[in-house]
Amino acid sequence: MKEVQITAGMQMHRINDLWNATMNDKNPDEFFKQRIGRTYSSLEEELVTGLPLFDPKEQEELMQKAQAIASKSGVSFPDSKAFEAVSNADSKLGSDITSLGLMNFQHLMQAEFYDKVVPLWDASKKDEFKVSYLKAQDVDFMGVKAKCLETYTYGGASSYRPLFYVMMRHLTNVHGGENQRELHDKVRTALSGKRILELGSGPGFFLKFLKGLGATEVVGVDENEKLRDGSKRLGVNVVYGDARDLGSLIGNQQFDLVVSKDFLSYAVTKDDARPIMKGAYKLLSPRGISVHTIDYGKMSEEEYLDFVREHTQHLGGNVDHIVRNFQRMNEQQKDVMLRKNILNIGLGRLDELGYSPIAFLRLDCEDNLSITLGKNANQFRESK
Repeated sequence: MKEVQITAGMQMHRINDLWNATMNDKNPDEFFKQRIGRTYSSLEEELVTGLPLFDPKEQEELMQKAQAIASKSGVSFPDSKAFEAVSNADSKLGSDITSLGLMNFQHLMQAEFYDKVVPLWDASKKDEFKVSYLKAQDVDFMGVKAKCLETYTYGGASSYRPLFYVMMRHLTNVHGGENQRELHDKVRTALSGKRILELGSGPGFFLKFLKGLGATEVVGVDENEKLRDGSKRLGVNVVYGDARDLGSLIGNQQFDLVVSKDFLSYAVTKDDARPIMKGAYKLLSPRGISVHTIDYGKMSEEEYLDFVREHTQHLGGNVDHIVRNFQRMNEQQKDVMLRKNILNIGLGRLDELGYSPIAFLRLDCEDNLSITLGKNANQFRESK
């Protein structure tokens, strides 16, 4: 294990890698200006499709050339010094090796994720994992009394991919030139020995996926008791109860990673967030990290009012009153309200709880944020 000091530039490490491997002779400003509004994942996929595609014979020839150069420096792939030696000697070969490594990493991520998780999700749709809820809470929003509507439906397995991606980019490193087995070994090594807690885990199919890739122990927390049978079926340890009291649910266990997908935006109110994150902090190991993906999508006014009219009457709210309050707001107030989950994120002063921000990454241009927090300054563990 090696400690790495986080820098601001590392927050966009993946997209930078892809850009340098595929588009380094083009103007990034022009590229991204023409793609305003596109999701991060779609930009990533576009860059990946621009990577040179090598057949197995070509891959072998590239690696033989690279090894011949690297061996003169007494190093071999996969190793950052080997990559540096090749790039210095032959920039085109260095670019090809980078492309090869990134391409293989992308394919590995997709194959591992979809092959293992999607079947679990397909099974979950057939019986006990079907669940959603809707509730409202009175709030004082910029001096306006209103109801904050919360909805949650367990999403498809594919929506976990951004969380898995962010986790792995923090835990491992791809230098270039790794083949599929070497990449797979890096992922397994990164998860080996890790104890992982997921907040709002549902029945636990993502935890089962991580366990299958080598995580030492996985634990989930969810408030919906109806999913208990599903957890048993998956063979995953999920504790059912209120996440605001993690100490009572989990005890004094320590976790290397505390993660969540959309939990802080859908299932948690502004007032709930602080006790949950405070409890999560206490459960983090001294060098642990906490990774959360958050949906903060912005509705149009028409979408928001349709949403209010459709749901508020079922919750005993006064639809006309809420609509009138909204129409009285200024543009800034409306903009905040239309970002339908900003109120629920409400993480407050996380630094007061002891957290140190590692990365704040927009996974999608419109809808998703990833927040990575550490417990020990700006350091995390990098697996070799």
